[in-house]
Amino acid sequence: MYLGRVLGDKTPLLQGLAKTEEIFLKQMGAAMATSSMVSMFHLSGNKEELAKITEEITVEDKDLREVKEELSMSSFDKPDSIFIRCPHCSLSEIKLMAELIRGKEVRDDVQFWVCTSRFIRRKAENPRENH
Repeated sequence: MYLGRVLGDKTPLLQGLAKTEEIFLKQMGAAMATSSMVSMFHLSGNKEELAKITEEITVEDKDLREVKEELSMSSFDKPDSIFIRCPHCSLSEIKLMAELIRGKEVRDDVQFWVCTSRFIRRKAENPRENH
């Protein structure tokens, strides 16, 4: 969200990311797209792209904390809704969530939503058919 706010409609070339796994890049791209006109980004590694840089933005921990505080709208200790992953969860993300909550219960007064496509939902509901 911070990058989206700062970038406006510019396409960033990102360097020094602590995480470059697909799930992290997907989350970051979604956050930039929902908070700006950014529709894509580049990862560094290409010297030609590095030579085209016209402006540098450094993201610090304080910037991330400010965005987190801004987005945290609730002062309640216990949530009444849990909404996971927009854009859609991948099958591997759903499997990870299932492992993390296995043996645990969601309170009756809490709504628990997981967003995914119909195709991925069918695959998650029928794991034996995933060959």
